[in-house]
Amino acid sequence: MLTVETARAMESSRVEAQLRIVTAKPGTPGQIGLMRGTAKGWTEKTWPFGKEADTGIEPLVLPWGKDVTYTWGGDKFVH
Repeated sequence: MLTVETARAMESSRVEAQLRIVTAKPGTPGQIGLMRGTAKGWTEKTWPFGKEADTGIEPLVLPWGKDVTYTWGGDKFVH
C-alpha cells in the first residue's frame, strides 16, 4: 500500500500537489507521480513546517520541491 499526502491547509493558506496515475501495460509497471502543485498563502520562505518525521505516509510534494515518481515493484510501489 502507498499512502501519500496530497494537500495541507491551515486557516486561509493551502498547498496542493498534483497526482498522476499511469496504468501498467504488458512489460511496463504502473506508476504514481506526485508533482509540484500550487501554494496559496505560503512560499518556500514562509512554509511553517520543518522536515517531516517518518510516519509511513509519503510527504507532500511542495511547489518549490521536486516531483516524485513511485513505480510498482511487484509487491509495492517504490520510490
